[in-house]
Amino acid sequence: VNLARVLTDGEQIVVPSTQTDGGSDAAPATAASPGTAAGKVNINTADAATLDTLPGIGTSTAAKIVADREANGPFKTIEDLKRVSGIGDKKFSQLEGCITVG
Repeated sequence: VNLARVLTDGEQIVVPSTQTDGGSDAAPATAASPGTAAGKVNINTADAATLDTLPGIGTSTAAKIVADREANGPFKTIEDLKRVSGIGDKKFSQLEGCITVG
């Protein structure tokens, strides 16, 4: 667990236990990925690696998203993602259901 990472309001981090409970069949818990909430990627907090997991977003475009966010501040709406070079209406329509701004 990265204790130095800043959390956003409402974000939930699940920390798996290192203790065993005597043979429980429960699946081990996993920590939430940085920048994800309720199954959607927060484009204001996600790192490049997390953004790279989105449909139609590769390493280069993920880096452009992070660079734009650092240069122009956080995205106010998901539609603001279109200000990033390489993200037009077609690519945005692929992302729309997968992203959030918080």
